[in-house]
Amino acid sequence: MGHKNRTDVKSPKQVDFDKKISVVSCGNGHTALITEKGELYMFGRGKEGQLGREEENESSAGYRTTPKHVEAFKNKRVVNVKCGGEHTMALVEE
Repeated sequence: MGHKNRTDVKSPKQVDFDKKISVVSCGNGHTALITEKGELYMFGRGKEGQLGREEENESSAGYRTTPKHVEAFKNKRVVNVKCGGEHTMALVEE
């Protein structure tokens, strides 16, 4: 995941991303990243809505190959995130 394609790899590879990451969580086919500034980015399989973006789960592919900012949290600071099998939960600072 995160390498601009859906090809399987046998060993970990670095994901090209131009922001510093403070938190990472992985689910069953999707990944969440929180930047140092509290921005939430998601990628991977999202057909069940786990990427936090309506257009992802409405598409037939339901898959994002690179990290994409979750706009629903653009005015919030995300402090933690946990991914499960087909879901994601984010904790925001008030």
